[in-house]
Amino acid sequence: MDAKTKNLFRIGTVCDLDPSRQRVRVNFDDLGTVSPWMQMPAFGAAGDDYFWMPEIDEQVACFFMPTGNEEGYVLFSVRGTANAPKSGDANKRYISFSDGGGVEYDKSSGTLTINATNIVIKGNINLTGTMTSTGGITSSGDVKAGGISLEEHTHSGVESGGSSTGGPQ
Repeated sequence: MDAKTKNLFRIGTVCDLDPSRQRVRVNFDDLGTVSPWMQMPAFGAAGDDYFWMPEIDEQVACFFMPTGNEEGYVLFSVRGTANAPKSGDANKRYISFSDGGGVEYDKSSGTLTINATNIVIKGNINLTGTMTSTGGITSSGDVKAGGISLEEHTHSGVESGGSSTGGPQ
């Protein structure tokens, strides 16, 4: 490989971040240099948008224009033995976060697992299937089951006063 081609693609470690402008600077130990600011890839940058920034000391593959190292782009992160994937199962796709959270989909079982301290969903949820909770369920609005409202339902055959109805049957 000639020197010009060799300098088109380089592997280095991220040493500086500018998340607001989606760019990084990369240290190339083999050259003893630090890159100028380089753009991160965008997987959608108009209507749809996906944001990702590597971490400091993360190894990345970079592409430089043939005009020199003044204009370069980070292509992707590079795995090494120190950061092997958390799952070696070809049926699983996941996003894992350093705080322990993550999303995993297992194609073999059709299971989507979300691991987070809090999950916020904005919009309606339509569930077909059974819902099971090992914790409580709290609602600030009325809850209806089989068309029966917890807030508005009444019981017939009960005398008014201080008496209570029997338990559920």
